[in-house]
Amino acid sequence: MSKPLDPSEYGQYHQELMKIEDWSTCPPSKALKLLGQLTDLSWDLRNEEGLERAIEVGNSILEILTSDSQLSQCHYFLGNAWGYLGKLRGSDEGWHWDQKEIEKDILHQRSALMWADSATDIPSELKCQMLTNTGNTFIHLGRCSEAIPFWKQAIKLNPRFAMAVGNLGHGLFWYGRVLSDEGYQSLFINQAYRFLSQAMEIDDDPHFHSGAKKGFSHTKQWIEDRANQDVLEETWDLDSFPLGDTSDENKYRKWCLEFCLFLNILNDLGPYPIAARDVLSLPSITVGIDEGPHFLAFFDQLKQEYVSARYLFYEGTELASFDAHYSDKQVRVHNTLDYPAFCIAVEKIKASFRITYSLFDKIAYFMNRYFELEVSERLVDFRTIWYNTPGKNAKPKKELGVRKQFQENENWPLRGLFWLSKDFFYEDESFQNSIEPDAQKLNEIRNHLEHKYFKLHNPEWQGLPPEEDRIGRAITDTLAYHMYRTDFERKTIKLLKLARAALIYLCLSIHSEETRRESQREDKLVMPNYLPEWEDDWKT
Repeated sequence: MSKPLDPSEYGQYHQELMKIEDWSTCPPSKALKLLGQLTDLSWDLRNEEGLERAIEVGNSILEILTSDSQLSQCHYFLGNAWGYLGKLRGSDEGWHWDQKEIEKDILHQRSALMWADSATDIPSELKCQMLTNTGNTFIHLGRCSEAIPFWKQAIKLNPRFAMAVGNLGHGLFWYGRVLSDEGYQSLFINQAYRFLSQAMEIDDDPHFHSGAKKGFSHTKQWIEDRANQDVLEETWDLDSFPLGDTSDENKYRKWCLEFCLFLNILNDLGPYPIAARDVLSLPSITVGIDEGPHFLAFFDQLKQEYVSARYLFYEGTELASFDAHYSDKQVRVHNTLDYPAFCIAVEKIKASFRITYSLFDKIAYFMNRYFELEVSERLVDFRTIWYNTPGKNAKPKKELGVRKQFQENENWPLRGLFWLSKDFFYEDESFQNSIEPDAQKLNEIRNHLEHKYFKLHNPEWQGLPPEEDRIGRAITDTLAYHMYRTDFERKTIKLLKLARAALIYLCLSIHSEETRRESQREDKLVMPNYLPEWEDDWKT
């Protein structure tokens, strides 16, 4: 296609693309171009068969591509095809929780970004589209906290990429609407309005289509009609807040802000000092007269474990010293010639990973009690808690659907938590399909850390020798699961970010659920019970 098609030619050219049988005979660059055309034309024509063909072709092309750039583009087109297919089938509408098409869409979007990060020739415009699409999918599913970084990365690449700017404003608007704190709501509305206004002023972005403009304009107008004008015009001071009493504390809190690791929703707006406090807490929960504050106490324990894991990671990375720690001195270990990483700093990072990974099953344990799911404690698992438990005459697990308590609940952040659970790999064949390309590796790391033998190496290590190197294989430590120390650090910080998001969604979903229960409660008489905070001076 050397020139743009006239709309009247769409159908004819689409049929020509559908007739191509052996895509492997095309040079990779041409095959990718044709795949992109087939995907977009199929969507323009609302042709489900064409999208199914694009997915079939894309999967076959993946097997012959070699460059990172080509792999990224192929996954991008596959993600688009699955996303379009979901729209045609209506699986993205209403409150459908389990959506196969969106699972595939997210997996390919993330794979596209993964390959794009290692490619040197991906156009920044294309990467902006990848990032924006991923953020849009995340916000649709309720993963509001995690959507924001995708749009911000796109804006960093191109500040005038209107689709990212406008969707950031749109996402902050919906995020703000599920917050319980009125002050936070006002700040999110203020920021949402600012980005929506900024997007509407961008007139030189060819990707800023009329449908998006209309949607952003509608949200902007909705805010103008309902929000206090003072809120929209307010210039919020987010920086004039102390970080700590010492230089060490200041450094630590700045690090947490930069990596967006504070249990504070305001940290999602940026690394502002106002967010340098772990103030995230459960809303008021109504319980029986004979029940204690166990939910609040349980969540406090989850918070304490998270912030401790966060600091252990900080100690193992930012505070690691070139000098041996006194606890490591005179500990007899051997030089196995593969540059092993032996020191207390490494063990702190490992401990951080283990503690953080354990939080997700504990969140499931919390949900089991709060939503009265009645799952046996030994079967509680974050990946499976959402699905019906098989009974004596149950169908195979693959056919078990989402629990009624969730499926019929229009709780947006709870659905976000559900989709976050899909980032994990589970040994049961029914739950091995994850939407996170790294899921199985994270699972293997956790299993080896807890039950087997996990070995980290310093940068000088040459890696595992190839299969044909018999001598190299003979002296290789075959019992261990091997990783570079820097790679493990990246995966641990990724896990910390995921845990932070999970705790935020848990809080927001409880707020939504308590609001729903209150509206349906016949007995409106509730006795308040105030609990004071545990003072910092007592934490010794």
